Amino acid sequence: MTDYKSVKFFLEALEKHSKVQQCWHVPDDEESILRIERTDGMSTVTVYLADAYDFSVGEYMCRSRRIGRGDFILVSGFRPDVDSATIEFARKDGIGVGNLRRLMGALNWSNVWEYLSPEERGVKH
Repeated sequence: MTDYKSVKFFLEALEKHSKVQQCWHVPDDEESILRIERTDGMSTVTVYLADAYDFSVGEYMCRSRRIGRGDFILVSGFRPDVDSATIEFARKDGIGVGNLRRLMGALNWSNVWEYLSPEERGVKH
């Protein structure tokens, strides 16, 4: 079932991103799906909101059928966690996966699944 408060929160956050031209919720009673149209000729990204505390390969395998190559799974549970093995597994399918911070970084990349966090790139804060 769609949690409209979460959808509204994510839409408001995404609208502030410099690479987002527009974003909207795709009406569905069963799943929370967002569409993000990006600037600079970058491809549109479909985002599945996965409400999970700990997102694993098992949850990834049960993802929405609407999500495919070039899309992103936003793990939106309280203090969401996605292990590196799941991120790599999804990356092989051309799908990004992670929390809001990871999605915001990935939107700057042509291929959202190729995004590497500062930690993955060895950048220290």
